[in-house]
Amino acid sequence: RVDHESDEAIDPDVEESVIGNVREHISGARALLLSDYNKGVLTAGVISNCIQLARQHGIPVVANAKPTGISFYSGADLVSLNAREASEAVGAKDILRQSNGSGLSDMPRDTALKLQRDHKIGHILITLGEYGMCTESFYISPEKVEVFDTAGAGDTTIAAVAMGMASVGFQPNIFEFAAQASAAVVTHVGVAVPSRDDIERILRA
Repeated sequence: RVDHESDEAIDPDVEESVIGNVREHISGARALLLSDYNKGVLTAGVISNCIQLARQHGIPVVANAKPTGISFYSGADLVSLNAREASEAVGAKDILRQSNGSGLSDMPRDTALKLQRDHKIGHILITLGEYGMCTESFYISPEKVEVFDTAGAGDTTIAAVAMGMASVGFQPNIFEFAAQASAAVVTHVGVAVPSRDDIERILRA
């Protein structure tokens, strides 16, 4: 497989079309999820207008951001990055370095707090792979499962968090749910999503 693509920013006409589509459909939404793959669609203008539209309709904005564009997400309710992206965003070598071999240092949480304050974002979520995830105020332990394929785990996490933010707001239990939903995905080979049975099992636990 060979892909040929451009990551140049979309032109103003396309940008306005994207914003117009969000404007048309947002009244029926309970959350706005922006997933940024740094391919040129989520420009600063698209992001700021989407956040403003969500504010007008009283719904939370949740985003997967890239380090180079995190400043565009000022005013979002929650922005997620993985450990490598968060390290890059603050100019650190590796926020996952361990403390005395006994577990994580406070660096991931301190990094989340710095990003939250510097970019005026409601909350920062950093996914930490085998170490779970953290926000600026707490850690969530990882689910202990046999991992077959991590494809789709990050998308599952942010989708579950968005659902939780829409339902109950920023609470630790929505991140526990997201961790369990993501764990259900990595036990499958290939890109997978949690099944209805997976979700019902998690909610009953």
